[in-house]
Amino acid sequence: MTGDALARAAKGINPQLPVIICTGFNETLNREKATTLCISVKWEYGNQAFTPYYPDRQNTESKINLGIFTIIFLIFFLTSSALAGHHALVASVAEEIKDSPDQQILTAVAARLDARAIFQYAPFKRRLLMLKKGEVDLACGLLKRPEREAYIHYIQPPYKKRSDTIFFVTKENPNRIQTYKDLKGLKIGITRGSKYFIQFDDDNTLHKEIVHQATANFRKLILERLDTVIINESAGIHLIHKLGISDQVEPAPFRFSRNKFVYIGISKKSGLMKRINEVSPAIREMIESGRIEQIIKNYYTSRNLPVPAL
Repeated sequence: MTGDALARAAKGINPQLPVIICTGFNETLNREKATTLCISVKWEYGNQAFTPYYPDRQNTESKINLGIFTIIFLIFFLTSSALAGHHALVASVAEEIKDSPDQQILTAVAARLDARAIFQYAPFKRRLLMLKKGEVDLACGLLKRPEREAYIHYIQPPYKKRSDTIFFVTKENPNRIQTYKDLKGLKIGITRGSKYFIQFDDDNTLHKEIVHQATANFRKLILERLDTVIINESAGIHLIHKLGISDQVEPAPFRFSRNKFVYIGISKKSGLMKRINEVSPAIREMIESGRIEQIIKNYYTSRNLPVPAL
């Protein structure tokens, strides 16, 4: 594993971790890449030492001991895993749904491939970009789009065939939204970059308030700064449980239900593509045997939460 790959893995576990790389002449690890990775680099060549580059020096000295300890631990841990026949796969989910069914699914998929999942947390658009660049190996919760097929290998069959879009309201107003027409005049919280359903997405007469993360919408709902929050059912159930507000909000009677195929995808720049004829059947078996579905159901039932439509 190269130094920049180790730095990326370390940053995936703890984005605030200070990382310093000392290297000889290197055409690939330049200042631009160091800036992207948020690491410090010192180049040495022969008897010459070049000025170290620190993209963010603030608080570095106070954190250096923790950084050194963590890097040593990572080297030991990753080396031990490699010697045990395991390798790391980089997967990605949204920051706000850590420990969600999506993360459990990807962890199980990595284990099925005799690997260990390292997670990078990012918004959906950023995750697509990471898949395109090959910065992550796999992701789930993906819809098939022609433009995405250029850089994502979709595993057949889809692991979900239905996805409901629902509107959360406070329990003080449980029947506020009975039909689509009831959305008129309401302040509706939406998440940047998300698509819901065509009628809603194209309706410019509705009052929609955009935030970067759905958690902010739910907080605004509790504070009565919003009348409702629109979100995918499974993500919504997970978030209200995580935020501890399931006793304050609930789904409105109106929901949009449709068949929607949801896939696990692999970056076409991932090393997994070299053995895709082995990888695809392994993941397909997990889907067809019901193992993926059971992971989802177990997540919700173990927390006394309603199981979303699958």
